[in-house]
Amino acid sequence: MKFGYEDLKVWNKDRVLLLIAFFLPMLIASLIRFWDIDLRPLHSDEGVNSFFLLNLYNNNYYHYDPSNYHGPFLYYIGLIPFYILGISDFSFRLMPILFGIMVVALLYPLRRRIGKMGLLTTGLLIAISPANSFFSRDTIHETYLVFFSLAVVVSFFLYSETRKSRYILFAAASLAFIITIKETYIMTFAVYALSLAIAYGYEIVFLPKGARFQHFKDVFATFAIDCKKNKYAIGISIGVFLLINFLFYSSFFTYYAGIKGILTTLKIWSKTGVHIGGHAKPFIYYFKVLYKFELPILVLGIAGFYYAFRRGNKFSVFVSLWAILMYVIYSLIPYKTPWLILNIVLPFTILAGIFVNGIFGIVKKRWHYAIFYPIYVIIFCIFCYQSIMLNFKNYDDERYELVYVQTKRGVFNLLDRMKSLSNSCGKNMVINVVSKEYWPLPWYFREYKN
Repeated sequence: MKFGYEDLKVWNKDRVLLLIAFFLPMLIASLIRFWDIDLRPLHSDEGVNSFFLLNLYNNNYYHYDPSNYHGPFLYYIGLIPFYILGISDFSFRLMPILFGIMVVALLYPLRRRIGKMGLLTTGLLIAISPANSFFSRDTIHETYLVFFSLAVVVSFFLYSETRKSRYILFAAASLAFIITIKETYIMTFAVYALSLAIAYGYEIVFLPKGARFQHFKDVFATFAIDCKKNKYAIGISIGVFLLINFLFYSSFFTYYAGIKGILTTLKIWSKTGVHIGGHAKPFIYYFKVLYKFELPILVLGIAGFYYAFRRGNKFSVFVSLWAILMYVIYSLIPYKTPWLILNIVLPFTILAGIFVNGIFGIVKKRWHYAIFYPIYVIIFCIFCYQSIMLNFKNYDDERYELVYVQTKRGVFNLLDRMKSLSNSCGKNMVINVVSKEYWPLPWYFREYKN
């Protein structure tokens, strides 16, 4: 089939229009995440993270301890805004905000897989999602994990489309960064491997009987050819993978004992998942949170699960398995916190986009559009209202499950009182904290010397 100048003009015009339309979810994601970022007091976990980050910034000291907290990525990436902007609530929360927005941007390369309407729908859902927006405004590890988890998927399927070796490097780097973020990387890797294997198997099962074995052989033959063709790129990617982990876990050549923690942490945190320490939740917990806060994603995602298997291509089946396996694994683990739901929401959101794109494909007549668009807009308006209320009004109300051991807004009254006292007594006044739970007060009292 010939591809002429006029076809190229139409293709370029469509691409420009899609980019313009995709600016909307990017804008919404940016507004929700950046707006009044210091409104919510630091979470207790943010207080702990700020302690390590300040120690790294002020004293150039950080040693990875597999028995406490998570990986080193958060602290080293958090140094960047401190060096550029100085120390403030804004600079402390800047990097997770940016990565939360980049999760939306990273969907764009999947446009051929999920379709134009699927891309816009998925982008809007993640941009507005109460869970995604709420925890993107916190300096915790989960937003980084979600970004690089998506980056692995995007890199793999871009390579399968283009066979360009740079995507092998991107995938290897993303896998390495996942390991530097959080010990739950082992679950993410297991889910990816199993989902991919079943997706390829599903494709083979529905071939004619005589063609199945030949297709199976072709898959392995293609893999062998790709490995031979890209042997240098694969070697470089393995080197980059190892280097990234070595740099972060060795605290950039200052603490080599930290490297052993990459494996040690799996044993320690596997016990944490069972010995719940007050964080035990029933199996149904994540479903309840999805139902209460992410209903459009839940409903459309379940519909997308059914649609994906009817559609039958590798990507749709892979995402379906990714979604259901993440949900089952995280639900089976007794230890549950609300921010972990981001790992479940991501694949469900892509499934939702696949389903909406399929529905949009059968919308042909005017009365179809008259029904489709109002429903579409109403759903997103209600979803947006829910997200705004959570992020800007009910952000410390623990009747909402996403608000979890959150510092109350009343802490700002205490800080105002301390500021008033320091005006007369100076920053050298003695401060005694008598509460057993004092995070994130060290962050707020960092300028006081005693």
